[in-house]
Amino acid sequence: PPDPPMHDWHHAEELAERAERLLSLGRGNEAERALREAIEIDPGRGHWHATLAIVLETLGRIEEARAAYEAVLSRSSFCAPIVIADVRARLETL
Repeated sequence: PPDPPMHDWHHAEELAERAERLLSLGRGNEAERALREAIEIDPGRGHWHATLAIVLETLGRIEEARAAYEAVLSRSSFCAPIVIADVRARLETL
C-alpha cells in the first residue's frame, strides 16, 4: 500500500507515543485504542505491533498477545533486531 500522507503519519506517531504514556500510567484499554488507530494509519511500524502485543499481555489477554507477538515475528523485516529479540523472549514466558 502507498505511504500515508505526512500529516497522517505525524498523527500516527503522536498516537503511538500517547499509547506508550497511557500504558505507563496503567491505562491499557486506552493505550490499545491509540495503538490500533496508529497501526491503521501506518501498519508498517513493527514496533507498534510489538507494543500492542505488550498492551494485550498487560491486559491479561494472553491468547491475543501471543497472536500479536507471532504476527510481529512474521513481519520481522519491519522491526529492529532488538524488538525481535524482545518479542521472542516475551513469547517464551507466555
